[in-house]
Amino acid sequence: MRIEREHIVEVCDFLREDEETPFNYLSDLTCVHFPERIEAPFEIVYNLFSIPTYQRVRLKVRTDETAGVASVTGEWPSANWLEREVYDLFGIEFDGHPDLRRLLLPPDWEGHPLRKDYPLEFIENAWTAKHLPQMTDVQLEQLEQRRAYGLEILSVPQERLMRDIFRGGKEVMPKDK
Repeated sequence: MRIEREHIVEVCDFLREDEETPFNYLSDLTCVHFPERIEAPFEIVYNLFSIPTYQRVRLKVRTDETAGVASVTGEWPSANWLEREVYDLFGIEFDGHPDLRRLLLPPDWEGHPLRKDYPLEFIENAWTAKHLPQMTDVQLEQLEQRRAYGLEILSVPQERLMRDIFRGGKEVMPKDK
């Protein structure tokens, strides 16, 4: 069911307190990014479960990065970590959240890796420059050569073994351009 952003807490409260089907368990809360949808590129997805009746319902709320969504931690305390995960990986703010901060990435990380516009390959950002060791000119040249030939995974014997396991003799799928 699609719910207006302003009514999500009210709808969740109704569904949790309903006598016939009390959706008393928030089984998951996640986000989907639709970059081509300009007015509301993010969709917050709430998966609810009724333990007594063994029924499920999925709620969807469209939002953009600046508007955010109201927190449902008052309805289900388990939403605390789920909302923090969405905040960390997608950048969506949850109004009224008791402790909205990064959960998986360092506090000074720039960007949100589960957005579809986030680069897939390694990027040098402020966090990596600050926290990773400096490389010598020779090491940088070797790294650039490995990247140019697509061999950055062949740095050590264990990585070669992992490459063989993952590829299994098949061609690697090319990236979408």
